[in-house]
Amino acid sequence: MTSDATTLTNDAATLGKSNQEQAVAAWMNYLNQLRLDNLLRALNRQDVNFEDALASLHDAMRRIDLEVVAANRGGVKGMHGFIAEVAEVGVGNARSQILGNGPVYQWVNDNGPVDLMRSGVEIQ
Repeated sequence: MTSDATTLTNDAATLGKSNQEQAVAAWMNYLNQLRLDNLLRALNRQDVNFEDALASLHDAMRRIDLEVVAANRGGVKGMHGFIAEVAEVGVGNARSQILGNGPVYQWVNDNGPVDLMRSGVEIQ
């Protein structure tokens, strides 16, 4: 082979290797961007879940304050039971919402045999 042919072969090999390295670098950059996008979406969902959970806790505290304590629901001997029911609903819903699920508890509050509902199941 002549020196011109050798130079062309070396140039082609170098160009091929450079193109391959650039393609790998571009692919790695793309994968890293996908990972960052997924992380940002997950962090945003986590923020929303946390806000929803806090809202459930605030709602439970408000209900305890207004519908149980201020109304003297249950009197001195029974108020703690109503407070526990509302707290169970608030904390249970907050736990579910932290995991990205919706609220699962509902306080029935009708002086009937059912105190709470969890995913449609009656609880005494």
